[in-house]
Amino acid sequence: MLLGLLLHIPLEMLLLFLGKIIEMFDIKIPRTTFLVGPKKQFKNMTDKTRLGTTIVYVLSLVGTLVSAFVLKKAIVVLLFIIVQFLALIWYSLSYIPYARTLVKKCFKSATAENNA
Repeated sequence: MLLGLLLHIPLEMLLLFLGKIIEMFDIKIPRTTFLVGPKKQFKNMTDKTRLGTTIVYVLSLVGTLVSAFVLKKAIVVLLFIIVQFLALIWYSLSYIPYARTLVKKCFKSATAENNA
């Protein structure tokens, strides 16, 4: 199925997808590839604290391409782009000590106040 999908996607889109994967390793995910190298970066990305976010990001990249070129649904593309953005923010927060915990507490506090 994946091979069939790849045969119907223009070369430019495959290059864009590969570029996004490379970008994940270097540019958007806190530029640590430059400092630690690609092998260490991949190890960091598959660490238990970051693996879920990495999977969500990669799946949202695939979802963006599928929804844009197979489904041709702009609203779904926009949804996947938002998911990519949020996944990158969450991934970046994993490098700051206690940042994820702080964000979780802020959202819990905000939703608790709205429900009260």
